[in-house]
Amino acid sequence: MAHGVRLTKAQVGTWSDNAALSQAHGGVDVDGFEFQALGNDVPVAERLRWLAAALGPRPYLPGPYEQLASAYRGRAARRRSSRC
Repeated sequence: MAHGVRLTKAQVGTWSDNAALSQAHGGVDVDGFEFQALGNDVPVAERLRWLAAALGPRPYLPGPYEQLASAYRGRAARRRSSRC
């Protein structure tokens, strides 16, 4: 990928993204990008649109979708435990 945003194999604790990142010139390379939590409250459907736009026409990569699902599961578990 030329002139895009490369997050490949980067690791962060909390990830706060936005629609502008998904529109970065040259795309966004997130294969292998790991984060523990999401820092902003964005609906799942919207964030999935951002991810699809960021990946562009490349072949399907399961890793970014699995990472996102894991973060949403963790968020749901934390919300459930805080209600108890």
